[in-house]
Amino acid sequence: MRQVLFFLLIALLFSKSLPANSDSVFIARMDSLAQLMYSNRHDSVRLRINELIHHELAVFLTSVNPITFPFDSLKFLKAVAPDDLSFRMITWAIPCIDEKAFYDGFLQIETENNAFKVIELKAFAGKPELNRTYGVQEWPGAVYYELIENKDKSGQFYTLLGRLHVENGKARRIAETLWFDEDQKPKFGKPVFVMSDNELQHRLVFEFTAEVPFHLAYEKQLLPGKRNKREWMIVFNHLQGNDFPTGRFYKSAIPSYDRFDALIFTRGFWYLHQDIDARAPKTKHSDYHLPEKGLFPERE
Repeated sequence: MRQVLFFLLIALLFSKSLPANSDSVFIARMDSLAQLMYSNRHDSVRLRINELIHHELAVFLTSVNPITFPFDSLKFLKAVAPDDLSFRMITWAIPCIDEKAFYDGFLQIETENNAFKVIELKAFAGKPELNRTYGVQEWPGAVYYELIENKDKSGQFYTLLGRLHVENGKARRIAETLWFDEDQKPKFGKPVFVMSDNELQHRLVFEFTAEVPFHLAYEKQLLPGKRNKREWMIVFNHLQGNDFPTGRFYKSAIPSYDRFDALIFTRGFWYLHQDIDARAPKTKHSDYHLPEKGLFPERE
């Protein structure tokens, strides 16, 4: 009964549509709802609160030209977009009691006459298959924090780096691909990842123990076999099994911090390279500080 009364109160507080030019009102309402969703509530209550968040975002994203609105102040979600702002992807996670999560999101796509259409992303439960293409009605949910622009023979596509929640003691990261078919319908999963056995995959899923941080970022590092040439690549910790001599046993693979692997984009494909040199670049400047983005990116 308390849960029903709680939801009715929240619905009453947030039942009105957003007025025009109400960015500060929108941010305040989203912050309030997010704090309630991430507080100690039953899963059913969290999902009902997310329905309000979903509705508020849908209304806001269909307002006048919101494509340039900065979502940085809303910490519970991530928004990524290409340089030309032709679309924007907004994703977030709804936490659950068993430490898993549901996912929600939107694609906001530019159309003719500077208008935008908003597409709902409907996530499915379960681990996405490595060699399958999905549509927006069966989106392999994740919270994407980085978007990389790429091209192959068929045209433009995008590589997304994201994080996922799994059961207690485990975590996942994903390297996903987004592309648009000939009817401009968004698709997830493209066979552009070339593994060490030359097999192609539509995406990469990294599963590891939640007790050790895992690094997955797009940054400049030394090319394999090149002493002084750095290029942009997707860098990540090499995953290894449990260390039986130390007596430490984890529920999943362990990220190594003395071995790093990378995906390097060449002629339309992401090629896997193992054991890259991911050290910080040398410098003689005493005031040199590593930027926050990435593991050891080159100084801007």
